[in-house]
Amino acid sequence: MKSLSSNGVRYLLIGGYAVNLYGYVRSTGGLDVWIANDPENAAKVAGAVRGFGFKDASAEMFQDSGAIVRMGLPPVRIEIMTGIYGVEFDACYERRQTMEISGLAVPVIDLDDLKRNKRAAGRMKDLADLEEL
Repeated sequence: MKSLSSNGVRYLLIGGYAVNLYGYVRSTGGLDVWIANDPENAAKVAGAVRGFGFKDASAEMFQDSGAIVRMGLPPVRIEIMTGIYGVEFDACYERRQTMEISGLAVPVIDLDDLKRNKRAAGRMKDLADLEEL
């Protein structure tokens, strides 16, 4: 996240880490990040991930709607997503919350948007998260 932030990437922390930040502490298999997939932001994302070792990263990888780029293995896997269910990035980015994690100000999906996403995704773990949030 530090690399994304320092490269000016528009992103939101989502998934299990966001769920934990909103008070329902559960295990998670990795870090889920949702990005704006416009060409300028995608180029920034590619530069950021190349900076921490993903040498083959290209802007094109981060432009397709619904793409998921995975790096590492659980429990330290990072998943960068260009789309998630039930919500639109630009609107969610406007409503984002900023939370401090290890001294870094991190943009986090708003609780109501997280709930909309969990409801729309509809998987068992998402519905369990929704019940606890």
